[in-house]
Formats: sequence, structure tokens, C-alpha cells
Amino acid sequence: TNFEPGVEVRGNVKVVRLKGTPYEMGVQHATLLREELKAGVAFIESSVLGLLQPFAEYWGFLDEAMVQSYPDILDECRGMADTLGEEGWTMERCMALAYGDVIIEYLNNGGLACSQFAAIGPAADGGEMLHGRNLDWDKLDFLLENPVVFVRHQTGKIPYMVVGFPGMVAPYSGVNAAGVSIASNEANSKNDIDRTGRSHVQMVAQVLANASSLDEARDFLKSQDHMSAEILFVADGD
Repeated sequence: TNFEPGVEVRGNVKVVRLKGTPYEMGVQHATLLREELKAGVAFIESSVLGLLQPFAEYWGFLDEAMVQSYPDILDECRGMADTLGEEGWTMERCMALAYGDVIIEYLNNGGLACSQFAAIGPAADGGEMLHGRNLDWDKLDFLLENPVVFVRHQTGKIPYMVVGFPGMVAPYSGVNAAGVSIASNEANSKNDIDRTGRSHVQMVAQVLANASSLDEARDFLKSQDHMSAEILFVADGD
């Protein structure tokens, strides 16, 4: 927790540290990664991802995202949009990505499938727990060219880190300072999706910011309204 917001460059990876309220972290996110986000806007508008926001608006997903997203996700997107909205990083674009797992699953049910493992003891050569994730997406050059490790400390919450890309406010994997790690995999269950509930990548952020044990993570996930089938793999390194 003893850090100031900023960017550290390690090889081709940027380590971005965010701290404060969700809105303040959104402002920091957009300020520290301004050029990368502007490049992201250009990439989105020149690729198939450019269809995500219009589709989400036409079919009402963005309206639902504004109602069904967690408040801290909404506030961080507001901070980003207030800082960089005139240069293309609007509230709608931010929310289309933060709610993108729901939209993409509705479009492509049965398509993507990632994988994970956790190992400890002899399987980890006697060392600390290892939790790995394979991300089976289509090749997206912008993500590969702009890897970012976010270190996040929301006021009053558990600090955590995630591996991601500029503009990511809802992570697919991460580990927190209490030793809890979590990542999501699509389950590819047929006809499993509905339009009421929470985004799973947003749930991942909630677990990282609030759960200090496997039991706390399990209790939270059981309490939520899930919009689809999903594999959420949680490990407690402690």
C-alpha cells in the first residue's frame, strides 16, 4: 500500500499503480495511459471490436450495464470518461469493455474456452503456490503490444494486482495482498445465458478487492446472480 500512483516500465511491460476512490483511479488510469488508450480507440474503431459498442447499444446491453454493474466499476469508467472522453474513451466505450464478457457470450455462446491450473508442494518444486491461466482469445494485436500489470488499491479495500491491457477495469485474472487468486473461464454451456445479473469479470474484481480467504470468496460468489455458466477458479495461497 506504500506507493504513489504512477507508471514503471519493465522491458515491454508497463506496471501501472492506481490508488484512491474508484473515480480517482479512473482519472489516474486515463492520465497515465493516455497515449495507449488513444491508440486503443484507433484499434477498436479499425477492427471487429468496433461493432461491440453499437451492438451493445442497439440490443440494450449498455442500458443494462449501467444498472447491473457494480458501483465501483461505473465510477472508474466515469473517471476515465471525464478525463479522456473527448478523445474517444467515452463512458459507453469503457462500459462496453467492462461488460464485454456478457455481450460476447451472448454473441458467441460456445466459442471461447480458456484453461487454468494451480500447483503447490512437490508439483511446484516445493515452492509457493503457482496459479496459471491460459487465455484462448483470438489474436488482438493491441493487447499483445501493450501488456500492463495493474496494481490497484481502492480506498478501504484489499490491494491487488492483475495482468491486463490499457482500459481494463474488470479483470479476467489476478491476485490480492491476502493471497487469494482468481480467474475466469468460459464454460460453454448451451442455452445458459440470461439478461439479469452480474458480469463475471466484474465479480473477479469484487473478489480481489474484498475476499481475504477462499471461504469469503466462495460465500460472495454463491450470493451473486450469475448471468451465465462460468468456471471461476479461486485459490488461497495462504
